[in-house]
Amino acid sequence: MGLEHMNTDSAVPGLNRENALSRSFPRPTKEALNRFVTVTQPLISAVAGLKHESAELTRARDELLPLLLSEQARAEDAAA
Repeated sequence: MGLEHMNTDSAVPGLNRENALSRSFPRPTKEALNRFVTVTQPLISAVAGLKHESAELTRARDELLPLLLSEQARAEDAAA
């Protein structure tokens, strides 16, 4: 889009909002958008699943760590 050539500030590099908004850009076709969704949806779902798993593991750690530190539970017992 050539935005890097639209720097109008002298002291600190910047981009004028009006200049940027006045530029036109190609819009994707519906077919291209559908392909994008087809490719990215499994990745988005995987990220959501990993975030859920991470939250569950964090919860388990937060519950078990105090028990292990106070010796109310032992790692060997949990393995069994």
